[in-house]
Amino acid sequence: DAITLSDGSTVKMDVVSYIDKGRTMVPLRFFSQVLGYDVFWDNDYKLAFLMDEDTWAAAVDKDLSILNSLFAQQSKTSDLSKTQKSTLTAKGTVKVVDSINGDKSYPYSGSMTVLAGKNAANLTMSLDLSSMLELLESLAEEAVPAEYRAQLAKFSAEAILSDKAYIKSPLLDAMSESKSGTWYSLGELNYSELYQQVISAASASASATTFGHLLYAMMQQGDANHFFDSWEGCTAAAKLIKLMYADSTFVKSGSGYQWHFGLAELAKLMNSMDSEESYTADSLKKDGLSDFSLDMTLQGTSATLVCKMVMGDDSGTLVTLSMTVKSSGNQASAKGSVQVRNLCEVTFDLASTAQTTSENVKTAPAAGANIVDLGAETLPIAG
Repeated sequence: DAITLSDGSTVKMDVVSYIDKGRTMVPLRFFSQVLGYDVFWDNDYKLAFLMDEDTWAAAVDKDLSILNSLFAQQSKTSDLSKTQKSTLTAKGTVKVVDSINGDKSYPYSGSMTVLAGKNAANLTMSLDLSSMLELLESLAEEAVPAEYRAQLAKFSAEAILSDKAYIKSPLLDAMSESKSGTWYSLGELNYSELYQQVISAASASASATTFGHLLYAMMQQGDANHFFDSWEGCTAAAKLIKLMYADSTFVKSGSGYQWHFGLAELAKLMNSMDSEESYTADSLKKDGLSDFSLDMTLQGTSATLVCKMVMGDDSGTLVTLSMTVKSSGNQASAKGSVQVRNLCEVTFDLASTAQTTSENVKTAPAAGANIVDLGAETLPIAG
């Protein structure tokens, strides 16, 4: 059987149509796809779903022009076909309040670099926890074993993910009394297949120019035999996005926009998710959320989000969170603090970048490296 399209071309059906009790039975998937629909199947409900991406996305994207404008600009910042290099740095302090002996601050810092290519990924990490060990020892009232202390204080590790997973760390060498610089094989890993799955999903997302098309791509990546769950989840996500980020929630400010989401908006969002309760800003305060606000500024390809949250009870403030997140192109940062009563305050300062690179990605430890196969033996622990 074959049908002729409006452009004169002929398409042959992959399943022959037939007549049953006077009715002509034709293959649903074939005719639907010829007409431009996507066809999905749900094995639990025994239902076929016919979806038109543009129609579904248009319904989601209605009144999301401001958010979609930012999304379209941000989605142009990476080339997923090339090796990606991501870096993350972190620093901050943990301040312990002591009204008798005086407050004391314990700084920490660290960095991580990830190279992700087609055949392998490499990870390098370093942490300076020297002062944090002092804090942990004072809280535990027990010293860290001397043979591990130096490696914990200045922790470092490397990992290679390819057809196998390898890790190298001075801490592991000290724990196992192995030769310095030993690589530990953690077993088989089909990285290339995993990479292709991730790239397939990411490429579908990257090709989407709006949140409607992004959510549709996510539906397509869902369980092939349980489409209803994917549809229900993405439909719920679309509802929340429209509730939070509709054009009416933004206020024009110069050449950019301002956006605010506070207790009243949070109560409205919670009411949309829970029909059995009725939330208001006052009821949230009575439940312990003393203050809550998200304020975002959009300017071109840049976005700044300022977050504040205060939780308390009848005795006073329990936790205060303040944070500022900035994003521009392939760079992002987050800086803020968390204060717990009058006991301690944790500050953090994070920064990340992502870019394509021509750097080589290692698929295995260098020739001649000492390798311990943990898939074949148990790591011996010293002491």
